[in-house]
Amino acid sequence: MENLYCAANSNPLLQTNTMRFFYSLIFLLLVTPDLLAKDSTTTVVFQNHISEALNLNGQQDIWIDKNQNLRPNSLLEKERTLFSNQSSFAEMDMATVAWLRLRIINSRPAGQQFYISFCSRMDTVLAYLEENEQMVLIGETGRTFSAADKPVFSAANHLLLTLQKGETKTYYFKLRTSQPTLLSHFREMHARSPLTLFTALSEKYSVQSLYTGVMLMFFALSLFTFLNFKEKLFLYFGLIHLSFNFYFLTQAGITDIFLPTLPNYIFYVDGAVALIVIFVSLFVNSYIGLSRTYPVYFKIYITSAFFAAFGRLIFANTFLDLEAATHGQNIALLAWLVLTFIPVVLLAKKGMSVAKNLLAALLTLFFTSLIYVLSLLGMLPDSILARYAFQLGTVLFSFLLFYGLFQRIQSIRLEKQKMENLALLKSRFFTNISHEFRTPLTLLLGPIERVRRHTEDPADKNLLMLAEKNGRRLLDLVNQLLDLNKLENGRTPLKATEVNFTELLKGIVMSFESYSEQQNIKLQFVSQKEVIPLWLDRKKAEVIFYNLLHNAFKFTKAGGFVSVMIVEHLDLVEVMIKDDGIGIAQEEIPLIFDRFFQVDGIEQSSVPGSGIGLALVRELVLLHSGNISVQSEEGHSTIFTLQLKKGTSHLKAQEMIKTPTVPSSPKSVKADEDFSPTPSKPNEETTPSKTAPTLLIIDDNTDVRAFIRFQLKNHFQIKEATNGLEGIELALEHQPDLVISDVMMPGKNGFEVCDTLKKDERTSHIPIILLTARAGQTEKVKGLEYGADDYLTKPFDSQELEVRIRKLIEFRTHLREKIKTDPTLTFKNLTGSPVDTKFMERVNGIIKNNLEDPLFGVGQLAEEVGLSKAHLNRKLNALTDISANKHIQQTRLKKALELLETRVYNVSEVGSLTGFNSDAYFVKCFREFYGKTPGSLLLSN
Repeated sequence: MENLYCAANSNPLLQTNTMRFFYSLIFLLLVTPDLLAKDSTTTVVFQNHISEALNLNGQQDIWIDKNQNLRPNSLLEKERTLFSNQSSFAEMDMATVAWLRLRIINSRPAGQQFYISFCSRMDTVLAYLEENEQMVLIGETGRTFSAADKPVFSAANHLLLTLQKGETKTYYFKLRTSQPTLLSHFREMHARSPLTLFTALSEKYSVQSLYTGVMLMFFALSLFTFLNFKEKLFLYFGLIHLSFNFYFLTQAGITDIFLPTLPNYIFYVDGAVALIVIFVSLFVNSYIGLSRTYPVYFKIYITSAFFAAFGRLIFANTFLDLEAATHGQNIALLAWLVLTFIPVVLLAKKGMSVAKNLLAALLTLFFTSLIYVLSLLGMLPDSILARYAFQLGTVLFSFLLFYGLFQRIQSIRLEKQKMENLALLKSRFFTNISHEFRTPLTLLLGPIERVRRHTEDPADKNLLMLAEKNGRRLLDLVNQLLDLNKLENGRTPLKATEVNFTELLKGIVMSFESYSEQQNIKLQFVSQKEVIPLWLDRKKAEVIFYNLLHNAFKFTKAGGFVSVMIVEHLDLVEVMIKDDGIGIAQEEIPLIFDRFFQVDGIEQSSVPGSGIGLALVRELVLLHSGNISVQSEEGHSTIFTLQLKKGTSHLKAQEMIKTPTVPSSPKSVKADEDFSPTPSKPNEETTPSKTAPTLLIIDDNTDVRAFIRFQLKNHFQIKEATNGLEGIELALEHQPDLVISDVMMPGKNGFEVCDTLKKDERTSHIPIILLTARAGQTEKVKGLEYGADDYLTKPFDSQELEVRIRKLIEFRTHLREKIKTDPTLTFKNLTGSPVDTKFMERVNGIIKNNLEDPLFGVGQLAEEVGLSKAHLNRKLNALTDISANKHIQQTRLKKALELLETRVYNVSEVGSLTGFNSDAYFVKCFREFYGKTPGSLLLSN
């Protein structure tokens, strides 16, 4: 390989001024004795024809031009004092200029043409000969020259020289580099005959061309497979081949031919190595499932890959030394290589077929690269096989892995076919069950409607309206499922008529006007023209836009906006429906038109969804030969764009109906909150009696709140909140006896509400019942972990709900009564709530610390606890059924009882030690609490 030594020792880091000064000082100290030595020109004798590269490293005189200002002719005047044996020179790690002198004698019986090759790091190489006491330029090359302008079409630096039979010439070479460079780089020289050089270049370009073609073929196959199956494994495999290709092209110097202004060769070499390490690591993880099998080991492996990829840069910055940086990177690469083999070997021993395949490929690559390194070190004879063993290893590596990947492709195809069959079975199942649902729904809705029309009781009428409305909603979902199945199976005909599209869409948009006002969402409609003729199936178009607008409102919070814009183009009409809702994650966008798919933020919506609407929309748009796409930024906005073709060229004759149909007036879309003809306002309080317990209902669905309120209003005071944040505020303000919260709500969900209230000292004592449509055990456990006292799944039995509410309230009441009737009990004995226990311990601790202070009261206690006096009284009343003032007094009396039982203090002293400044008042309070006087207690003992 050409100029390998130079490539292996390149350093991309520029040294600081301090380091430059340090190296310059060492240079001056070491070079001074040599400057005084007698000049002796180094001579090379050609005795035979140059049939292979002749290494001239270190066989020339060298002088470093520190100031970089020596002129060629001045060199002749000073050469005897400048050049000397430089073997003791320190290696320089800085950008500089060097002069080389070399005397060559041709002892052959014929003339000799030969090329001198220099390190490819040199920006310019100028060759001079002395003629008539003048320096004459005889050739030039360097990195600043393009390959075409060099004496040899190559990225390396070559100069052609000629010696006649028996001729002796002294050559002077001026080498300039702008990169940090070692002294060994300047000394690097090789002599080659033209035939030897051109043979080597021809071999190099031929091998690299063949290798590049093979690697690009593997990349193309991998990319095609990735695009077809969407498996990142194949993408990583393809990128490995691009990285290998770039590495070897750079090593061979071919990259420089295409990038003549390449600033630093080593940046590209290190970059190629980094890419190989990164993509091999990603491939290994994806191929054998390393992150799943050994998750902890995977983190160590990725860390080692990072150091292996960027080792030279990291270590060069750490040690500011090229040699140390190179050694550091080599150690990091070796560690990464060992860590790559360990899990592969372990999994192969366990019988994993892909691990065995990967192990064979890695071993092949390892041994071929070892042959290559040994040949460079001269431990193996030089041959074309040895020179290109590493590249051959990468090709074998690719073939072995491609065989394993081919097996993976087969399994993916089988899995894909299995999933398609499963999807077909699911489709048939939902179609069949949807048909089965229609009959019982019809039999339910008919009697409900009849009874509702004839009943006179307003309460019963409201309940029947609720049942009828939700029954019809379920029937609509069933019909959508059936329509979607018909569309997917091509059994839904298109009945298109010519309509004024602007008028049609405006009517649909305006039907959401009332809904947008109720939800406090701004609605906007914009069209360039009042009349835009378009052939559409009117009923199907209404389904499309009703679903899209309903979807836009579903994910838009109060204060947001929904806009609809029509843009007419030459051959199509474009509709953009934009909202500033929660947005969609980029990885979910390709899935949103799939049946039953719902985005992660669905629980943040105030309107329930089924995951059917968008799938139905896509099928209806495709039925119209249109196109639908979506753009979204998570957390900000979503834009659905529809493109519908103008004219009739895309329609079949049987799909067009010439007789215009009477347009139907779009019905006004109302919020899903119309259960009662006179719905109660949020926070409206129904008070059966002033002493009845207070319930707080938190649910974003008005129908659910109304249904619960209807069931419980005769026995409880009811307060309502429409979302989690409002519910938390009401709980803090009113301190209800119990909270009933839905789980899936906008803003804060039920779990977050529960967690917030249970962690707040002001509300931690309040029992919470969570309601959810998710009946899984995992959801129940999750709710209980957040501190919920009970968990009910929808649909729930109203009687069961009332019983559970009563039992939870009675349990709290029972705790308070026990503390009241048995003064020896502590709060910790009766409850398991850590927040409440900690709160009571803190309160009691503050009281005990101020027990002897007769002026200590509720105000000081509230201040130290961090609550207002009102909140402190509410909290203590809820926990102990006594006020804060009474609790302070009882704590004093309990301490007084302890002191009296010791018989160390008299009554007066005990009263003083417990904060009673009057003996009479102390005796009075003691008798009221214990039923006897403190004096009688002393006498009885």
